[in-house]
Amino acid sequence: MTVFADTGSEPIVLQSSTMENQNQAGGVVYTKTSTAKSDGTVDITLTAHTTGEVRQTSKVTPTDIVLVLDVSGSMDDNYTTSVINGYNAANGSQYTYYTWNWLVPTAHTGYGFNNNRNNLYINTGTVQDPVYTEVTYNGRDANGFDIFEYVTGTTEVMVYPALSGTVGAAREHDYSVVQLYRAQITSTTANKMESLQDAVKAFIDTTAQMNEGLADSDMHTISIVKFAGDRYANNTSGTLTLAEGNGRYTESGNSYNYSQVVKGLLPVNAANAATLKTAVDSLVPGGATSVDYGLRLAEAILMNRSIVVAEGAVDRNEVVVVFTDGDPNHGNGFDTSVANTCISIASNMESAANVKVYGVCIADNADATDINTDINQFMHYMTSNYPNATSMTDAGTGGSMENGYYMTPDNSTSLSMIFESII
Repeated sequence: MTVFADTGSEPIVLQSSTMENQNQAGGVVYTKTSTAKSDGTVDITLTAHTTGEVRQTSKVTPTDIVLVLDVSGSMDDNYTTSVINGYNAANGSQYTYYTWNWLVPTAHTGYGFNNNRNNLYINTGTVQDPVYTEVTYNGRDANGFDIFEYVTGTTEVMVYPALSGTVGAAREHDYSVVQLYRAQITSTTANKMESLQDAVKAFIDTTAQMNEGLADSDMHTISIVKFAGDRYANNTSGTLTLAEGNGRYTESGNSYNYSQVVKGLLPVNAANAATLKTAVDSLVPGGATSVDYGLRLAEAILMNRSIVVAEGAVDRNEVVVVFTDGDPNHGNGFDTSVANTCISIASNMESAANVKVYGVCIADNADATDINTDINQFMHYMTSNYPNATSMTDAGTGGSMENGYYMTPDNSTSLSMIFESII
């Protein structure tokens, strides 16, 4: 028992007692403390602590993933990817270049790399931790010295390359003279369809590994959708259907893919992984690039996912991954109307159900760091980089090309690595 004097201000403690529950079932000890006060109230404090080993666990929210895959005719073509194997120091030198007045050439002395100005980098890090940033040729100064530039943040920086040999003139500007490095690149040519199939199958295997030991209702799921022609499967009315298949139709003597659900959402256990990979292997190119048809199918699959996801399943994320090798169209070239439809469908999914939309592109001019060309602007606006975009002329608010939802294979990232990074 504890007794304190009355000070005439705050209620004073008259008595306190503590009781510990020694029933430690489950390794938890409970303690209750009661404190009587002069105003007639009693404070009750309950505490609990564990005994023995404490283990921390985490749980990944399962994701329903719709892979929307391009099976247009151009997917039968080859494409080239490059890998940087290292960087070697590269010095410029004195060279001769010519200007022409009508048909009369005039020789000039230049200093730098003449016509071999590709794959040059500057180390913006340290010797111990190098960071190689690509530089681009900016032109020659008035005295013939090559000038290169690179971007750091929002600032363009001009530099002169270090030179070997005797320099017979002075540089015009006070730009820094820096060591440049040439990237050592190995290029590989592969079939687009085969590369996509390999990447998707590896993605399926990775997902199956992540699902090991889980109940079906807690697993990541995958659906396969193909798009090419501007027809849905097995109907002539243009009505969307979620019936599964891998059908084709003939038009003007050519065989084209329907835009179609190949496989609906399946929990990726070992058996279903095999089923999904077999479906991926069955894809054969043929048709246009009706990305809008593929997106409508993806939207419908996710809207109807309660059919294939067990009742009582935990909260789930929703992801759409659009893979394409070229311009959106129902025929040829970049079709702005088709692009606008795609952007609108994606925006609706993002706003209505918080679906995350990724885009992967292997078009010749695909570049996730660019937003000025049609194909790259389209890919940025269609994906969750710009979730409020509604058309090619309306980016909406809150978007950024830095959000990471549009990806392209480059010197350091393969197609398989891109798919692996999504889940």
